[in-house]
Amino acid sequence: DERFSTEHLIHNKDEQELIRLSIRSAMKRLDQRDQDVLRARYFEEEHPTLNEIGKRLGGVSRERVRQLETRALKRMKKRLLKRPEILEVV
Repeated sequence: DERFSTEHLIHNKDEQELIRLSIRSAMKRLDQRDQDVLRARYFEEEHPTLNEIGKRLGGVSRERVRQLETRALKRMKKRLLKRPEILEVV
């Protein structure tokens, strides 16, 4: 079965590593506030609510956190789609 061949598994692992490194690189180019929002929403084990993230950011509203998240995701997508090696994977 091709899904379980060693070559296929290595290829998938390489793709995963490429994606992980590309996301890390794109995250570093965001401002700190955007990074904080995305880390909280997607990379923490327990995903805090928008209200909880707002409190961490100095008392901003959950709507503002949602706006920051949307903006940060758009910026990430734009940066990631500029990378030809990512386009080959996705």
